[in-house]
Amino acid sequence: MAGWILILYARFLCAPYIVTLPEAVQVERMEACVDLAQRAIEKGLPPRVVLSVAKVESKFKSGVTGKRGECDITQTSPKHWMKKEFAHLHNNNCIDAGLLALDLLSRCSSIDWSKMGCYRERKKRDWKIALCQYNGGNRSCGGKARFYSRKVLAMANSKSRRIY
Repeated sequence: MAGWILILYARFLCAPYIVTLPEAVQVERMEACVDLAQRAIEKGLPPRVVLSVAKVESKFKSGVTGKRGECDITQTSPKHWMKKEFAHLHNNNCIDAGLLALDLLSRCSSIDWSKMGCYRERKKRDWKIALCQYNGGNRSCGGKARFYSRKVLAMANSKSRRIY
C-alpha cells in the first residue's frame, strides 16, 4: 500500500478508538494508534483486532509498564516474547514483540519455542484462542482470559461497523 494511503487508512481505523478518550490525550494517542495500525497491516494481522488489544491493554498510552513488566501499548510480556535469541524477529521493541505473539498464537496450534515458529499451523487463524492465550499465558485460558478474549473480539467487531 502506498505510504499516504496506509496512513489515511490507519487514521480511519483509529478514529472510533480514539474518539472515546479525553480530548487532552487524543492527539498523542492517535499517533500511537496509527503507528500500531500500520505495523499490523504490514505484518498481515487484522488491524481492528490489534487495535482492540491496545485499547483494552493501555488505551494507546505509550511507554507504560504493567505490574509484571509488560511493556508499551500492547502490554507484551518480555519474559516470553522478547528473548534475546529472537531479537531479529522483534528488534527489541515491545510493539513488534506483541505483534509476533499475536501472529504466532493465532496461527500455530503448537509453537516451536526454539525457533519461534509453528510446529503445527492451524487451517485458519483462531483469534478467540489466541487472545485468551495472549492474556492468560500460552497454556492458560481460564475465566479472566476468556472474558478478555470475548471483550477484545466484541470491541473489534463493533468498531468495524462504525462509520465516521
